[in-house]
Amino acid sequence: MKKTIKLKRITTAEFEAFFQLDSPGYYIAKKAVEHDEVTKAVDVLEVLVLTNKFFQIELRNRITAAIAERSKMTAQEYLKALGTDRSNDIALKTLGKERLKAILQDTADYVTQESKVGMGVNEKV
Repeated sequence: MKKTIKLKRITTAEFEAFFQLDSPGYYIAKKAVEHDEVTKAVDVLEVLVLTNKFFQIELRNRITAAIAERSKMTAQEYLKALGTDRSNDIALKTLGKERLKAILQDTADYVTQESKVGMGVNEKV
């Protein structure tokens, strides 16, 4: 008998786009399980996917803002090239490796803080 998983908070497209195990979403979902904030497998998947989606959006916004501080035109090029190697090349060339690492770390810290996992404020699902 074939069973399907019913996702409540995400679409199949979001699942396919943002499901990654070695990611901020994985670590936050794992922490949520450890703190009994999620118990069902489908809820863990949704936490993982939604956190990764939030991380991607926040990272894109932060990189775009940092590039725009140097050149609005380059920021527009970066946005047009998103999803390609060219966007990575633009970000690296414009901001440098150390600045990109700092933005990645700041974004991961922010997403972790915003998730409020382990703080006793999340409704248990």
